[in-house]
Amino acid sequence: MNDDEFATCPYNVSHRVPRSRLQHHLVKCQKSNPGLWICPFNATHRCPEHLKQNHYNTCPDRPIEIPLPKAKEAQNGTIGAITKPKPLLQKDYLPEDDPDCEYWD
Repeated sequence: MNDDEFATCPYNVSHRVPRSRLQHHLVKCQKSNPGLWICPFNATHRCPEHLKQNHYNTCPDRPIEIPLPKAKEAQNGTIGAITKPKPLLQKDYLPEDDPDCEYWD
């Protein structure tokens, strides 16, 4: 195997693990070595608490922040649905009242 296919365990640098098994290894190794912060963008990224903010800002797996388009406002100034839809409960549904209901019996 190529050296690029292996990763070093952040809990114990003597552990060299195939990248395909890294997540499984980290879960097992974390139980005996707690205390590293887990990156919210990639669970295989682990670092000490004092480096948390630096990693959070520079993580290569951090998504690019794309501004969301502004919601269109209605003429009366409301945004989105005006009323909340009524949930259809099982007890309110009667198959004989449904024109699309098919009887297979």
